[in-house]
Amino acid sequence: MSEVGRVTSHFRPTLSVVLPDWIEEQKAHSARLLRRWFQPVTATLAPVKHDVNDAEYKEIPAWFAREGFLPFLLLFERLQERGGSDSGRALLVLSKEVEAAAPGLEHFLNFLIADQGASVPQGLKHSTLLPKLYWLWGDTPVAAELKQRRALTRTADATPFANQRLEIGKVQLDPQWGVVTRYTLEAVLIRNYGQHRGLRECEREELFEHLRSVLGATVLAWKHARLRGFL
Repeated sequence: MSEVGRVTSHFRPTLSVVLPDWIEEQKAHSARLLRRWFQPVTATLAPVKHDVNDAEYKEIPAWFAREGFLPFLLLFERLQERGGSDSGRALLVLSKEVEAAAPGLEHFLNFLIADQGASVPQGLKHSTLLPKLYWLWGDTPVAAELKQRRALTRTADATPFANQRLEIGKVQLDPQWGVVTRYTLEAVLIRNYGQHRGLRECEREELFEHLRSVLGATVLAWKHARLRGFL
């Protein structure tokens, strides 16, 4: 494909335009969006070596594609297709996209746990999401803060979702690791609410904020897994 000349105005080999490689296109699109959403936030984590550089923003979607997590790439395509509509139908579909994306963090953790084999505590692979996160972040203050704040992620009582999200935003967290803890708590809450109650009555921007929390927690989990030598 690369040997066919550039006779179009697309500045790419002609066959790449006529027969695009979906995975390659979505990897590039995902990397651009992740960098735009998270680079300012992850830059604040430089003191604890969890800032994400440009090469890693490209490697993250490449890794997910390589390991067969194609729904990670599909999500970005679907978001692009949704556009900016605020119609009732568009919001309903977007809420379902967010609900479908939310378990992705746990799927990633399940991959890590299976890959680590006997070095993982017995029974961890059958546990719920939070213990898996305690394991991943166990060498940092994040694990202790997740344990201390775990009640903020529960959906058993009648507390409205918006109220729980506000409470997570109010808590005083470790000044260096707070970004990680907040994204992770929000991602767990969104996953739990989406699975057990559904993300109803959310505005478009709220849904994108929920998605940013889920993806932010996943990006930082990937970064930490790499630093720990799991990837």
